[in-house]
Amino acid sequence: MTDQNATFGFGWRPPGTPSDLFGAGFGWANPSNDFLPLQKTVEVFYRYQLTSNLALTPDLQFITNPALDPLNDTLWVFSLRTRVTF
Repeated sequence: MTDQNATFGFGWRPPGTPSDLFGAGFGWANPSNDFLPLQKTVEVFYRYQLTSNLALTPDLQFITNPALDPLNDTLWVFSLRTRVTF
């Protein structure tokens, strides 16, 4: 649980490929447990619209002071999302 949490993000559609989307987000969280540090997160992604029904989104996150992983000062998370519409 957190006592305080703030996030901010933005998205941009490239003019040549209006179905694609670049985005970035920033987050800050203050855990309710006084023994846990402030957690900060930065995320960037790019959604490739491959067809009208298929999109792939690689995503990279950098987390400092992960609240639920006290053994690590930083974490990197890479993910790949797929979106299919019918």
